[in-house]
Amino acid sequence: MFKKIFSFLFFIVIFSLSFIFLIHPAAITLGKWQSPVLLLLLALTLEIYWKVVSWNSKPQKERVVVFAGYIMGFSWVCEILMGNLNLHPSIIALNLFYRGPILLVVLTNIAIGFFITLKQKHFLAGLIAGVQSGMMSGLFAIETLVGLIIFALPIQLADVQNKQEFLRSGGADFTAFLVQGYSFAGLNHLWIGLFGGLLLASIGSFFALLLQKAVKYLIK
Repeated sequence: MFKKIFSFLFFIVIFSLSFIFLIHPAAITLGKWQSPVLLLLLALTLEIYWKVVSWNSKPQKERVVVFAGYIMGFSWVCEILMGNLNLHPSIIALNLFYRGPILLVVLTNIAIGFFITLKQKHFLAGLIAGVQSGMMSGLFAIETLVGLIIFALPIQLADVQNKQEFLRSGGADFTAFLVQGYSFAGLNHLWIGLFGGLLLASIGSFFALLLQKAVKYLIK
């Protein structure tokens, strides 16, 4: 189940990235080093994603991994949309829909490491679950950022902060600048999903093992 969902999201991301670079080819040639580095890192990162997902996930934890991936994925979607659609939210809405989802991602990653390690009594099992669900959330995040270029480009072009960053860059093509910038942001989210999942799940796994040892000690 996890691999099918992951594969679907993975190929949607590949298609979407190919599409935006096809309709905005200037983004491929923008800058002396930015474009080659971006394309190389995207290709390398997606290749790593595909290799890592080949790790076998035991059937009893696949649903948990997918559930955690959805929670974190939609949390990133909420955070990205809130931060990039010029919604001008109230303080309450900002905390609820921008900062809140970030906290939910952190807690979910720790929780899945804790739960899986506690269930399977194996530290590595918790790490793998955390990495897999984190990578799934990374795909949601990069697809959301690419989707902003495809479906909400006028809003991004009208954004004051985007305009200021473009003027500071000294570039000549605002759209290409945004495509490249949002692609780099998506790349960052892919690495956050991978290494954030590894780090945070390891914290949860550590406390699960600690709890197991404490229970064994008390029983004795």
